[in-house]
Amino acid sequence: MTTTVAATLDYEVVALDMVEILADLDAQAVAFYRWLIDIMRKELDRLGLDLPLVTWGQGFKDVAPAPQRFGSGRTGPTNNFPCAMVFESQTRM
Repeated sequence: MTTTVAATLDYEVVALDMVEILADLDAQAVAFYRWLIDIMRKELDRLGLDLPLVTWGQGFKDVAPAPQRFGSGRTGPTNNFPCAMVFESQTRM
């Protein structure tokens, strides 16, 4: 995770960081906050980049099933347990 003291996100920096981090990985999907995913997709398009973004909520309805499933012992890719990569990146100084 990369953070700075900036008050706003620079989506170009986020997009470039994500592409760099994912370059050597076989990522099938990258979860991204549903209310900001359109902004990120526009930035990726502007840069000519493509990432397998999928919407991901951050409320109780969306997050609660994961810990419940984890507690049941049914985890791992064979059980379709959702995994999320979370990036918080802002303009580099």
